[in-house]
Amino acid sequence: MKTYMRVLLLAICAFLVAPAQAGEAKLKIEYAGTIFNMMDFSDGTIISDADARGSFGALQVRVVSKFTPLLPIPDPEVSCSIPDKVPFVMEFARSVTTFKDFSEMFIVWDTGWLCGTPGFPGQASYDGFVEGQIVGGTGRFEGASGDVTSSFSGFDLAGPIVFGGPEFPSFGSWKGSVEGTVVFAD
Repeated sequence: MKTYMRVLLLAICAFLVAPAQAGEAKLKIEYAGTIFNMMDFSDGTIISDADARGSFGALQVRVVSKFTPLLPIPDPEVSCSIPDKVPFVMEFARSVTTFKDFSEMFIVWDTGWLCGTPGFPGQASYDGFVEGQIVGGTGRFEGASGDVTSSFSGFDLAGPIVFGGPEFPSFGSWKGSVEGTVVFAD
């Protein structure tokens, strides 16, 4: 009986401490948090920080990005459905998602856009969409790859124009989801 219990205990421990998952799996993460930037329409890097939940025990998402107003309007690739919205094109974005076991997933976002609605604090809003690639990570995500997308929206609390301006650092809400497929390294 003791031998049986030892074998069972060893099997359970080996399963619990398996270093990484092989193959691929669907990814679905929801997030909500804050944005902050000093956008002056010439060099506005956005820092976004959010709590997360979803696949693999997601805990937190942090993003650094830059969106530039698309002027003159319009570009058929950026479809702002409401005439008052201002289209922005993503210049770059990178993210780190941290999980409950402190594994991290790195994503390079390749293309994207957002549409901003100017207004006063709490009324100025935006929504957008980005596509990217998982480029590895730490822990379970070391060597991982895959394609991902993210839809997001939020409100700017700095006003009086969307994403602040030279005299107003932008600060606001941010929420959305990430979906795609993770291909784990062998």
